[in-house]
Amino acid sequence: MNKESSIIYFALITNNRGKIKKILRDDQGYLRDKFTTLETCVEDKEKLIHFYREIVCHGAAINWEIKLKEMSVPCRFFGGKINDQIVLVCSADNIDLLYFIQELTGMNSFFTDFIRQRLKLFSITKPDKKEYLNPFYEINNELVTLHRNLVEKDEALTRLTNQLDTVFKNAGLGFVFFKNNGTIDLFNDIGKAFMERMTHASLKQGMNIKELFHDDHQIVFKEILLKSFKGDFTTQDISCDGWYEIRTTPINNEAGKQEGFLLITNDINRRKAYEKIIEDQKEYLYLMNRILRHDLSNIFMIAKSATSLYRRTSNEEMLDSIVEASNRGIQIIERIKNAEKILYNPEDLYPISLREAIQKVMMDYKMIKFTCRGDGIIYADDLLYSLINNLVSNAIRHGKATEMLFEISTEKKGVIFNVANNGKPIPNSIKDKIFEEHFKFGETIQGGLGLFIVKKTVERYGGHVHVDSYGEWQTCFRFMFPQKNRTESPEF
Repeated sequence: MNKESSIIYFALITNNRGKIKKILRDDQGYLRDKFTTLETCVEDKEKLIHFYREIVCHGAAINWEIKLKEMSVPCRFFGGKINDQIVLVCSADNIDLLYFIQELTGMNSFFTDFIRQRLKLFSITKPDKKEYLNPFYEINNELVTLHRNLVEKDEALTRLTNQLDTVFKNAGLGFVFFKNNGTIDLFNDIGKAFMERMTHASLKQGMNIKELFHDDHQIVFKEILLKSFKGDFTTQDISCDGWYEIRTTPINNEAGKQEGFLLITNDINRRKAYEKIIEDQKEYLYLMNRILRHDLSNIFMIAKSATSLYRRTSNEEMLDSIVEASNRGIQIIERIKNAEKILYNPEDLYPISLREAIQKVMMDYKMIKFTCRGDGIIYADDLLYSLINNLVSNAIRHGKATEMLFEISTEKKGVIFNVANNGKPIPNSIKDKIFEEHFKFGETIQGGLGLFIVKKTVERYGGHVHVDSYGEWQTCFRFMFPQKNRTESPEF
């Protein structure tokens, strides 16, 4: 083996990521098919990455010193890009590239001619030709200095990007940088996942915003981006398989001129959940206040009527009615007290027998006949007693009912609960309105707060209610409650 060939360690063809596709020469027997990628051959993997990055960006990279594993002699790497392939030579002296210049001439870069001329001049041995070397030495030095500065800036930018990515990841934030021309320059994994979720497109560096939206999907998000390109920056919450807060902010260069804008995304599902809890607690407090006032008002009216009758008739049975009304008032206050725990744990529902709840409530209504058929277990709380109480008191006061029917049955989709009375029927024209908070009808204020409380309580349990007739009963409130999973929305 002669001297010229012995100083070449190996020459090969790889892809853009360093995977070895073909071994052109292996003069020192270093490879021996034991390596599949250059990454496994070298000591400094980071330097190899920058070496390949220069080839991909500029078409060639020359005279890089990269240490090979198990090799004590310094190595020089030279590479050029030909179509989608990288031709690479690892040598101890760059003069031997003369033997591979034909492999490098396909590079689409000004480095091609420079390498060819430089290597040819290095091969000249006649003294009278040496003056031609000086200009190329100067060019080489300038290029080496320029290359070193570019590498240092690229490494500094890489470090800054990695630090920024770390900060954003630790904060749970995603970012995407858009240039003024509409192209995507940088993004982290969280920002990439968000953009792909919003646009249903695979995000890549260099893509234009026009490539992201092919239909009317997420029009609001598209409008936010388009406005940001015009300088109208914003902060807004968006829902797409969860809740996200998005912010757009301008990015300016050293001269203060805007180069683009940064999109920052933040997962706010936890915040939205807390907001929902707060809203539920506010609604609960409002509901508790209304129930307390409404139910106690019914009891006071009964006590007042009994007191008036006692004064006129001296019937001592009226005194018993007053005592019973007072006991009912105490029971309502106690139930509200027990229900206060829901304020701190809105999900704390437990199994309750509808039949037992009906029997407890109807013990306070001895003046009306009732029938209870069947039984069913639903997930509820102490508000269930107020629900039943409202149905009974409304039937007596507004419908003048003298008899009630409670019918309970269990099916696969849930528990069906029918509450019917023989009182005055509710007109069909208002059946869809009686559950509204301030709706009133008739001389006795049919509907109103009582049925609004019923509706809100049923929704709390994950159920539905509507009014209909039921056989010979002209007025029937029909309920559907889920048996176990109260997050489902049962339908009639």
